[in-house]
Formats: sequence, C-alpha cells, structure tokens
Amino acid sequence: MKAAVVATSGCFLLVAVACATGSPVTDDGGSGAGGGVASGAGGGLAGAGGVGGTECSKPDDCPALETTCGVRTCDAGTCAIDSVAAGTPCSEMGGAVCNGMGTCVACINGADCAAGVCVDNECLAPACDDAVANGTETDVDCGGPDCAPCNNGQQCMSGSDCSSAF
Repeated sequence: MKAAVVATSGCFLLVAVACATGSPVTDDGGSGAGGGVASGAGGGLAGAGGVGGTECSKPDDCPALETTCGVRTCDAGTCAIDSVAAGTPCSEMGGAVCNGMGTCVACINGADCAAGVCVDNECLAPACDDAVANGTETDVDCGGPDCAPCNNGQQCMSGSDCSSAF
C-alpha cells in the first residue's frame, strides 16, 4: 500500500497507488500531507476531491460532475476533468458563463453584463467612474442626471450634459 506524491505547479497531489478498499494509506511520500483511506472507487483516496485518481477505461466510468464547466475524461486509465471553453453558457451558483478554468461565473468580460462592467467575474452596476458609457450617461462617465457634465468633444444629449452647456 503506497501513495505517490505528484507535484504540479507548486501544489502536491497525493495519489493512491494500489490499495485494498478500506486500507489505511500512511505513506505520503514525504510530503507531510498525511495518508488517507482507500475508497474502493478504483484506487482513489476518500475525500480526494471528486473525479481525480479514480481508475477508468472510458469517461463514463468516472463519477458525474456537478458543473457544466468541466468534462469527464479518462486519461491513461485515470479519471480527470478538463475545463470547457471560456464563455460556454452555464447556470451553477447563479453564474452565466464558464471561465475556462472549470468554474461557472457571472461574467468574464463586460459583454456578459447588462451595464458592460465585469470585475473579478462579477457584474457591477453602472457608475460614473467605470470607464464605460452606461446607465444614464450620455458619454463615458459623464452627462445625464447622475454624472458630471461632459467635456467639449464628448457626446451630449442636452445642454445640461455638457460643461459648456452647448
């Protein structure tokens, strides 16, 4: 009963190598991560975080996913998850689009938001300092009833929208 430690991008993944169901896995390969208990689901560790590590011969052998932003794969006999393309529609946890890293988020760019502003995958309400002509603005961050008047050369709908008042 052995476990292997696989380093990927500064992280360590503990993978069971051949354990009987219910057998303790105490060799962590020196990572300090501790062991686990073999799950019986094809050699993965209980609590190892879903699909990764489960043996398979085809993607359908792998556990179901809880997101539409990932696709089950069977790579060299081990289940894995590949992310779907950024912008793919989804609806988990109030999201609208996949971010390309396996997570359903509200937005990945301003085009995904009604107000045209996406910051940290969240749509923001129109504001007079968001660098987008939105809300009641007549040009970018100016004009309308809520923002400062626009400078000469910017779009004005009425005299009150412009600093020159026409």
